[in-house]
This record gives sequence, C-alpha cells and structure tokens, in this order.
Amino acid sequence: MSYTVPGATHALCTAHVLRQLEAVLDYHRTTAPPHHPPDPWCWADQVATALRTLMKEIDQAKAAGHHGIADHVLTEQRHLISHGAIIGASATPANKIERKHRALARRLTNRLDDYLRFTTDFTVSPDNNAAERQIRMAKIRQKVSGCMRTLKGAANPRVAVDSTARSS
Repeated sequence: MSYTVPGATHALCTAHVLRQLEAVLDYHRTTAPPHHPPDPWCWADQVATALRTLMKEIDQAKAAGHHGIADHVLTEQRHLISHGAIIGASATPANKIERKHRALARRLTNRLDDYLRFTTDFTVSPDNNAAERQIRMAKIRQKVSGCMRTLKGAANPRVAVDSTARSS
C-alpha cells in the first residue's frame, strides 16, 4: 500500500521494485509450457536493466561532480521502462501471481516519475534504505512487545517524518 503526504514530493524505492521485477523474471523463466524453451525476452528484464543503467549513470555523474545525466540517456532508458511496463500491464493474467505482475507494471506506468525522481534530483536516493534503518529498532521493539506502549510513542510515526524531511 502506498501512502502520500500532501504537499510533499514523493520518490518510490528502486531497490524494492528491482526485487519485484526479479521475481517476475524468475516466474517467467520457470513457467514455460512443457517441451518449450522459455521465451528469452520478458518485460520485467527490460525494465530492470533500464533502471540499473540509470542508477549506474547517476552514480558516475555524482562521482564526476555533475548535476545531471545526459538527456538522451535519460530519455532512452525512460522509454525502455515505459514501454516494458506497458507491455506488462497489457498482458492477460492467467492466475493470481500474474495479476500481481500486471499490477506492478501498471504501478510503474502510473508512478514512473516517482520511481525515477532520483534521476532529476540528486538529493533523492534511489532507495529508502536510510529511512528503513531509522525505524528498524522501533519496529523490532513493537514486534517484541506486541504494540507501542505509550500514546506518545504511537503518535510519533518517525518514518513518515524522516522520509518527508529528507525529500523536502
């Protein structure tokens, strides 16, 4: 489930979507019809490859002290992501797993700017690992005790505040 904060610019985690795309690709490779080799092309592979290319380009640009990447690189990779997601979203699902794959492709199509925020704003990280580390101990405490013990603790959702503050 995705939450949004009014007035805040959002970025979705590239690390999470790459894991989901890898799961789609694994499923694609293992569900070929009997006596047929699996189709070597999958929309999820195209999208994941383009995302990794953009992450590499951003890392190289940051290391070189640049404030952006070449427009043609961003345009080409965005095109590959968009078209791969459109193909995934237009597939007719045969089961519950394939419906989830189609939902992922639709989410990529509908929220592409949020997934690619790190390509146009170098202050945005492609993943949300830092925000997740911030709340890890609080979540462990909550899981061990079964709940937040005070109203003050429950009323202070640190992750939303941390994530919003970092992206503002």
